[in-house]
Amino acid sequence: MAEIPTSQNCTACKGTGSYAYESFIGVDGTRYPARSFSCNACHSTGIFSAPDTANIINQISGRKGLCSKRPASSRAYYVWRMARFHGGADVTMPICAMSRVHGDPFKDQLDLLADAV
Repeated sequence: MAEIPTSQNCTACKGTGSYAYESFIGVDGTRYPARSFSCNACHSTGIFSAPDTANIINQISGRKGLCSKRPASSRAYYVWRMARFHGGADVTMPICAMSRVHGDPFKDQLDLLADAV
């Protein structure tokens, strides 16, 4: 079995912490300068640490299974929302949950945790 690394590069910015766009000329002839933006997925750090599964389980656990209140953490929210979706408690597509973990290289492990919950 492969070991899970303790940290990995952000998949959105590829570990750089920012996005860079080259200058270009628009269809109407407008000139747009080169720009750089900080990465919102990793908060400009460029890396994600491995998920703390025990902490995530504590955040989403309630008295009778899953808690009814939305967790504050992005990863806990993703696991909570996916578990509710696949369990039938919420039947709308979990698009917001997917956008909360955009760029997280550990999304596959979070999916496995949501399946187990």
